[in-house]
Amino acid sequence: MKRFRLLAMALVVILAMVSAFSADKKKYSRVVFASRLTKGQVVRFQSEFHSTTKTSTTSVIVSPVTATNAELSVSVTLRIEVLDVQPSSGGADARMIARLRTTYEHVTATSRSDDPARDDAEIPRAIAALEGKSFECTMSGAGGVRDCTGIAALAPGASNSPDALGDLFAQVFAADTLPEKGIAPGEKWGAEQAIGAAIPLEGLRWVRESRYLRDEPCFAEDRAAHAQIPVEICAVIQTRSLLTREGARKDPTPEALREKNLRTEGFARGASEVLLRISQRTGLTVGATQSGWQSSDVAIMTADGARKVRSTADLKTESNLTIVRDPR
Repeated sequence: MKRFRLLAMALVVILAMVSAFSADKKKYSRVVFASRLTKGQVVRFQSEFHSTTKTSTTSVIVSPVTATNAELSVSVTLRIEVLDVQPSSGGADARMIARLRTTYEHVTATSRSDDPARDDAEIPRAIAALEGKSFECTMSGAGGVRDCTGIAALAPGASNSPDALGDLFAQVFAADTLPEKGIAPGEKWGAEQAIGAAIPLEGLRWVRESRYLRDEPCFAEDRAAHAQIPVEICAVIQTRSLLTREGARKDPTPEALREKNLRTEGFARGASEVLLRISQRTGLTVGATQSGWQSSDVAIMTADGARKVRSTADLKTESNLTIVRDPR
């Protein structure tokens, strides 16, 4: 009997160890994220955006100083229809390529500025004019956007280029921008991206660090029922970005301005945080919140310094993207 008890106790310990190992393995298993789309599928998103901007310009040529403060709020309901889906050329496990038609179903905007020469209703009218209009783009397997046709304008002045749509699709299809080999809860990874010509200082880059924080029910109304019924589970991904200048260059003038015999000087700083909820079932972004700020003080001058224009800008943004859930 004593030997039987010892054997039973040993069996219990072994089973407990196996169970703990299995739970630990499940807890830290890697998840491969990708948008899973089908031809004819339609999804809707509600997007809210708010920005405040403070700018000033100093010029010895035109006027000593001009300064303005402005605010912009935009609310958009987007309808995204999947026109076609094809596997990418990267093999069976590669992410798909999809042709998408996006329609601005409902658009509202408000704008305010203390610039007496500016019409506060002009920008809202231009944004509201997007309502009912559509554009088409091809989303590549890595989350990129190409071959856009139609209006393709996220705001007045936006172009028909992929850059104008990158931020939108990068959030809606954020799963396709995550590491292709998969990620596990608690894991971190990084990336860098040049800021481009938006600020005329060479070497400016966004340095990003992302982390897979946890899993949770995708929708708040399902959390109370999480223990009783199966619910859709989302991965919560946090990305923090910092605007930095690469190296210690004495002359930050971009080559394009240098060729025109111009020089630039100044600084730019910024930071942002994005919190994504990505469905493990569909690969689609269920929700995304973003907040950030950017500050710059840049002067553009002739090579001899005789003519100089200095501009400062402080920008704060907040945005929220939410999938419109089908009624049950």
